[in-house]
Amino acid sequence: KINMVNATILAQQALAQLEGVKAELDTFYLFWAATLVFQMQMGFAMLSAGAVRRKNTANILLKGLADASIGALLWYLVGYGFAFDADAANPKSGHTGNAFIGSGPTNFALAGLSLHNGIAHQEESKYGGDWVHWFFNYAFAAAAATIVSGAVAQRCT
Repeated sequence: KINMVNATILAQQALAQLEGVKAELDTFYLFWAATLVFQMQMGFAMLSAGAVRRKNTANILLKGLADASIGALLWYLVGYGFAFDADAANPKSGHTGNAFIGSGPTNFALAGLSLHNGIAHQEESKYGGDWVHWFFNYAFAAAAATIVSGAVAQRCT
Protein backbone atom coordinates (compact mmCIF):
# COMPACT_ATOMS: atom_id res chain seq x y z
CA LYS A 1 0.00 0.00 0.00
CA ILE A 2 1.04 3.53 -0.64
CA ASN A 3 0.24 5.68 2.30
CA MET A 4 0.02 9.46 2.30
CA VAL A 5 3.63 9.99 3.45
CA ASN A 6 5.05 7.78 0.69
CA ALA A 7 2.85 9.48 -1.90
CA THR A 8 4.09 12.89 -0.78
CA ILE A 9 7.72 11.77 -0.96
CA LEU A 10 7.20 10.28 -4.43
CA ALA A 11 5.52 13.47 -5.61
CA GLN A 12 8.40 15.60 -4.30
CA GLN A 13 10.94 13.38 -6.06
CA ALA A 14 8.98 13.57 -9.30
CA LEU A 15 8.83 17.37 -9.07
CA ALA A 16 12.58 17.55 -8.46
CA GLN A 17 13.25 15.39 -11.51
CA LEU A 18 10.85 17.50 -13.55
CA GLU A 19 12.70 20.68 -12.55
CA GLY A 20 15.96 19.09 -13.74
CA VAL A 21 14.43 18.13 -17.07
CA LYS A 22 12.99 21.64 -17.45
CA ALA A 23 16.40 23.21 -16.83
CA GLU A 24 18.05 20.86 -19.31
CA LEU A 25 15.43 21.64 -21.96
CA ASP A 26 15.81 25.37 -21.35
CA THR A 27 19.57 25.05 -21.81
CA PHE A 28 19.15 22.98 -24.98
CA TYR A 29 16.65 25.42 -26.48
CA LEU A 30 18.87 28.41 -25.73
CA PHE A 31 21.86 26.63 -27.28
CA TRP A 32 19.82 25.68 -30.35
CA ALA A 33 18.66 29.30 -30.76
CA ALA A 34 22.24 30.53 -30.30
CA THR A 35 23.51 28.25 -33.05
CA LEU A 36 20.79 29.54 -35.39
CA VAL A 37 21.80 33.11 -34.66
CA PHE A 38 25.46 32.25 -35.12
CA GLN A 39 24.69 30.60 -38.45
CA MET A 40 23.48 34.00 -39.59
CA GLN A 41 27.21 34.74 -39.93
CA MET A 42 27.32 32.36 -42.89
CA GLY A 43 24.31 34.05 -44.45
CA PHE A 44 25.86 37.48 -44.04
CA ALA A 45 29.10 36.17 -45.55
CA MET A 46 27.28 34.84 -48.61
CA LEU A 47 25.25 38.04 -48.94
CA SER A 48 28.38 40.18 -48.71
CA ALA A 49 30.30 37.93 -51.11
CA GLY A 50 27.51 38.27 -53.64
CA ALA A 51 27.38 42.04 -53.26
CA VAL A 52 31.05 42.73 -54.02
CA ARG A 53 33.19 42.27 -57.09
CA ARG A 54 34.93 38.94 -57.62
CA LYS A 55 38.36 40.30 -56.65
CA ASN A 56 37.05 41.36 -53.21
CA THR A 57 35.25 38.12 -52.34
CA ALA A 58 38.12 36.59 -50.36
CA ASN A 59 38.63 39.84 -48.46
CA ILE A 60 34.99 40.14 -47.46
CA LEU A 61 34.85 36.50 -46.32
CA LEU A 62 38.01 36.96 -44.27
CA LYS A 63 36.53 40.10 -42.76
CA GLY A 64 33.47 38.10 -41.67
CA LEU A 65 35.71 35.49 -40.06
CA ALA A 66 37.69 38.22 -38.33
CA ASP A 67 34.47 39.81 -37.06
CA ALA A 68 33.39 36.54 -35.46
CA SER A 69 36.84 35.79 -34.01
CA ILE A 70 37.66 39.23 -32.67
CA GLY A 71 34.07 39.59 -31.50
CA ALA A 72 34.40 36.41 -29.44
CA LEU A 73 37.59 37.65 -27.83
CA LEU A 74 36.18 41.08 -27.00
CA TRP A 75 32.85 39.66 -25.78
CA TYR A 76 34.81 37.28 -23.56
CA LEU A 77 37.10 39.94 -22.11
CA VAL A 78 34.82 42.94 -21.62
CA GLY A 79 31.45 42.66 -23.36
CA TYR A 80 29.79 40.12 -21.09
CA GLY A 81 31.00 41.94 -17.98
CA PHE A 82 29.56 45.23 -19.21
CA ALA A 83 26.29 43.64 -20.25
CA PHE A 84 25.72 41.43 -17.19
CA ASP A 85 26.94 42.87 -13.90
CA ALA A 86 26.48 39.89 -11.58
CA ASP A 87 27.71 41.84 -8.57
CA ALA A 88 24.78 44.26 -8.73
CA ALA A 89 22.32 41.37 -8.16
CA ASN A 90 24.36 39.93 -5.27
CA PRO A 91 23.73 41.85 -2.02
CA LYS A 92 26.73 40.12 -0.38
CA SER A 93 29.17 41.82 -2.76
CA GLY A 94 28.52 45.34 -1.47
CA HIS A 95 28.49 46.56 -5.08
CA THR A 96 25.45 48.67 -5.95
CA GLY A 97 25.91 48.41 -9.67
CA ASN A 98 25.31 50.86 -12.44
CA ALA A 99 21.99 51.25 -14.21
CA PHE A 100 23.67 51.79 -17.58
CA ILE A 101 26.72 49.53 -17.73
CA GLY A 102 28.28 46.78 -15.65
CA SER A 103 31.12 47.92 -13.46
CA GLY A 104 31.66 45.15 -10.92
CA PRO A 105 34.57 42.71 -11.13
CA THR A 106 32.38 39.71 -11.95
CA ASN A 107 31.85 38.42 -15.50
CA PHE A 108 34.81 40.24 -17.07
CA ALA A 109 36.75 37.48 -18.85
CA LEU A 110 34.03 35.20 -17.42
CA ALA A 111 35.40 35.58 -13.89
CA GLY A 112 32.99 33.94 -11.50
CA LEU A 113 30.76 32.51 -14.19
CA SER A 114 31.11 28.96 -12.92
CA LEU A 115 29.88 30.07 -9.48
CA HIS A 116 26.83 32.00 -10.60
CA ASN A 117 24.11 31.16 -13.06
CA GLY A 118 24.41 33.63 -15.94
CA ILE A 119 20.67 34.17 -16.01
CA ALA A 120 19.59 34.30 -12.36
CA HIS A 121 22.95 35.12 -10.65
CA GLN A 122 21.66 33.56 -7.44
CA GLU A 123 21.95 29.82 -7.57
CA GLU A 124 24.84 27.58 -8.39
CA SER A 125 25.18 26.89 -12.07
CA LYS A 126 23.76 23.62 -13.33
CA TYR A 127 23.30 22.13 -16.79
CA GLY A 128 25.64 24.70 -18.42
CA GLY A 129 22.97 27.38 -18.68
CA ASP A 130 25.40 30.18 -17.85
CA TRP A 131 27.84 29.19 -20.60
CA VAL A 132 25.05 28.83 -23.13
CA HIS A 133 23.75 32.23 -22.06
CA TRP A 134 27.21 33.66 -22.81
CA PHE A 135 27.24 32.01 -26.25
CA PHE A 136 23.71 33.19 -27.05
CA ASN A 137 24.57 36.80 -26.33
CA TYR A 138 27.92 36.52 -28.11
CA ALA A 139 26.13 35.31 -31.25
CA PHE A 140 24.03 38.47 -31.29
CA ALA A 141 27.03 40.71 -30.65
CA ALA A 142 28.98 39.05 -33.45
CA ALA A 143 26.02 39.25 -35.83
CA ALA A 144 25.66 42.98 -35.13
CA ALA A 145 29.33 43.57 -35.93
CA THR A 146 29.06 41.53 -39.12
CA ILE A 147 26.00 43.46 -40.30
CA VAL A 148 27.85 46.74 -39.91
CA SER A 149 30.98 45.46 -41.65
CA GLY A 150 28.88 44.05 -44.49
CA ALA A 151 27.14 47.38 -44.94
CA VAL A 152 30.43 49.07 -45.72
CA ALA A 153 31.68 46.23 -47.94
CA GLN A 154 33.79 47.52 -50.82
CA ARG A 155 33.17 51.12 -49.75
CA CYS A 156 36.20 51.39 -47.47
CA THR A 157 39.47 50.85 -49.27
